Parts: sequence; C-alpha cells; structure tokens
Amino acid sequence: MRNYIATFAFLLSCITCFAQGDVTLFTYIYEDVSVMPMEGAHVTLQSSFGETQVESADMDGTCRFDDIVSGQQYTVIVSMDGFSNMNFSFVAPQDDEDVIMEVEVFLTGKEG
Repeated sequence: MRNYIATFAFLLSCITCFAQGDVTLFTYIYEDVSVMPMEGAHVTLQSSFGETQVESADMDGTCRFDDIVSGQQYTVIVSMDGFSNMNFSFVAPQDDEDVIMEVEVFLTGKEG
C-alpha cells in the first residue's frame, strides 16, 4: 500500500511541475533598408514535434502565434517574393506566468 501512495504523490507533483503559463509569439517584419512594415510576408512556425502554423503579416508587418508549448523548440521561416528568406530557431520559455515573445525580422532584397 505504501508504494501506491508514494507513486500517486509523485504523479501529483509532476502534474504541478508541468503547469505553465501561455506563450505567445509576435513577429514584426520590416524591409531592411527602409524599415517599412512588410505586409503579406509569409511566416511559418514549425515545432520540433511536427506541427506547422502559417500566417501572413498584416499591414503593420505583424504576425501572432498562440498555443506555443513551453520548453519546445521551434523554427520560424519568414519569406516574401523578391527577398531572401530569414530563418531562426528558439526554445519557448518555461514560466508559470504568461509569456509574450516579440521578435523583429528585417528582410533583405535579393540581388539581380
């Protein structure tokens, strides 16, 4: 009987450990020379466990991604016709509070 109680208490403490706040990612997309917002830029968010979300930047160059899993690795790919792609990776922070991540991305025009 003691093993059962100890196992149950351990499971409860693990459930408590995994209680996390929500993580939201905002990307702000700009053209590198003029620093003008890049409306229509495609932003792809790929998780390490196979999920993909795709958004287009609004008129302010902003994309928002919700439901990011704390502690997971993500890759962001920003693309737009006539510009070089920009890629970066990050691990979503683990925190008991809600976290808002903000990233500015500056796209460079392709030569030729």
